[in-house]
Amino acid sequence: MIRRPPRSTLSSSSAASDVYKRQVVDSKVNPVEELMVTKETDPSRLHQRQKQIDLGKGTPEYQEYIKRIPKENRSRKHVRTPDPTQIRSKRAWDGIVKQWRRALHQWAREAGVE
Repeated sequence: MIRRPPRSTLSSSSAASDVYKRQVVDSKVNPVEELMVTKETDPSRLHQRQKQIDLGKGTPEYQEYIKRIPKENRSRKHVRTPDPTQIRSKRAWDGIVKQWRRALHQWAREAGVE
């Protein structure tokens, strides 16, 4: 939820934009450099994500999947392992892993894997 200052402190819209401009100028992070970061670099986060991927790859469904559909025969419609270096929030990452695991289970049901 975004909290705004009381109306009495903002006499005009230019005052609000001046406050915003000062915040942007005073920040130490260069916005261009921030946009250039495209891969996750936090070692603990990468380790945790890899643990989640390893857990999914350890399932019987995944083992059968890699036996039946070799990597070179996969297309865009096939189940894809999430990229742990993608920059995502924890909640978004958990959602991606959940979708991946469900897609594996769905594939197994359709393929008749028990």
